[in-house]
Amino acid sequence: MEPFEQAGKYVAALVSDLPRKNGWTIAEHAGDGCPDPTQRLLNHAVWDHDAAMAAMAGSWSRRCAVSLSSWRCWIGYVLRVGRAFHTDLAAGMRLRADAVVSTVSSTQDSWQIQAVPGSKGDRRYAWAWVATSSPHHVLLLRRHLQTGEVAYHYCHVPPGRQVPLMTLVRMACLRWPVEEDFEFGKDHFGLDHSQVRLYTALTRHLVLAMAALAVCAVTAAQAKTRAPAPILPSSPNENPPTDTGLIAFTVAEIKRLFVLITRRPHTDAHHLHWTWWRRRHQARARWFHHRTRLARQATT
Repeated sequence: MEPFEQAGKYVAALVSDLPRKNGWTIAEHAGDGCPDPTQRLLNHAVWDHDAAMAAMAGSWSRRCAVSLSSWRCWIGYVLRVGRAFHTDLAAGMRLRADAVVSTVSSTQDSWQIQAVPGSKGDRRYAWAWVATSSPHHVLLLRRHLQTGEVAYHYCHVPPGRQVPLMTLVRMACLRWPVEEDFEFGKDHFGLDHSQVRLYTALTRHLVLAMAALAVCAVTAAQAKTRAPAPILPSSPNENPPTDTGLIAFTVAEIKRLFVLITRRPHTDAHHLHWTWWRRRHQARARWFHHRTRLARQATT
């Protein structure tokens, strides 16, 4: 039970409002007298972090990873590529991605305006797809309606599957929530705060950080299903209403509420103990550092 209980303390600390989330601060927040239990959880405790990761990702992603490793997974993908990416078109030409845009721009009907939901409303772009020499690959283009900036995606469609343009558009737009997950993980859940050195410890910290994020993300998603419809203007000259309502709960707001209802302050003696522990630990580190320096000077 010790790894399970310690992992619960670790996740609670990651969701907390600690400014830095490393072994020392997490241990102090958890009520431990030293970092040893936290370090043991990350380095030596017996628990299957791969199974924990699979449980969060779902059994399907676990099976998919095995299939991908043997190159037998019939799953499509949408890969963001740069403008210098070269591809062979169905017409027999090999062009850079940015050169393909000119061939599409000559035919205005090739571009379709598609909207996908965003945090502040629908995100509208012009989209087009271009056939390649492979029957299972297309080049997907996204053009900004105001600036004209173009983004490029190389797409694979599994054999025997008919995939409409909107499906590829939705897959391409999954990049935004992935980037938001990394941003939230770093800013709110200490994804990059661990200060660990070994692979196992780093993997376990990442698993626990993503578990903390998942708790808040799932709660926010469930709350969103019960949120009222947003109040939006119907014309550009419409005056704002007296009450514009509220947006649905976000991951950050769920985290703040979690901190509010779970905050359990420790005694002054506990924090004074940690003040003493940090100073003593740093004094020992200083002593050994100077001894190593003297030994190095003695050999030169």
